[in-house]
Amino acid sequence: MVKFKDYFLNLSMIRIVQNETKFTLNIESYLINALSKTNLNLFLLSDVIKKQIKQAFNHCFGKFDLNCTIFLRPLYTYKLKQLYGKTVFAVVDDVRNNNVAEADFRGLLVKINVSYLAALISGPNARSIPHEFEHLLGFDHPHARAAYLSVNTSAWLHEQQLSEEERQCNLMRQPWYIQKSGNKINESVLLTESQVKLLLENYGNKKLNYNYGIRRSIFYYKWTVKL
Repeated sequence: MVKFKDYFLNLSMIRIVQNETKFTLNIESYLINALSKTNLNLFLLSDVIKKQIKQAFNHCFGKFDLNCTIFLRPLYTYKLKQLYGKTVFAVVDDVRNNNVAEADFRGLLVKINVSYLAALISGPNARSIPHEFEHLLGFDHPHARAAYLSVNTSAWLHEQQLSEEERQCNLMRQPWYIQKSGNKINESVLLTESQVKLLLENYGNKKLNYNYGIRRSIFYYKWTVKL
């Protein structure tokens, strides 16, 4: 008998293909409107999400040459079974603490706060979605909670060992840290070789692609309802 967890891992749609030091991150995902009423142009938002994620990943990070391909299909109507095993970006009415977005750590779900869509689409904020997507990949914040010039000792060793210079411009630092450092929001968009190494280790050790967020949130957000 196939275990429930293993079933979702086998369906997973965040994959990495390796050719020596060249890696391709393949993402097959859906974009849905989980709002109670508002109609959205999901195709416009889909283009924005794809562009921002590609900009974050299509680089050489030290010895790693990383390329990202993302297929993001807008779904105006859907059934729950369509979302199983897929990366899902969902526009929702509210996110905890009124944050721009939030993600399931090492999971498959990114929730986007509808209140911030204008800033995400027009360009003033081009990092929140890639930041949350990287939580799906197992990336943590490099600094301790609300403590400036600190190290997050709960993060993986690769992240703890970032230099302060690397933390200052890192995509995984939080907005309050950016404000304290005096930088602009879109200046903190870089990743490091050690973080890419962490991604490869997480994927190789099957620590990614957990589908728990979709199952947990399904009734609260009424995702089975035709919108």
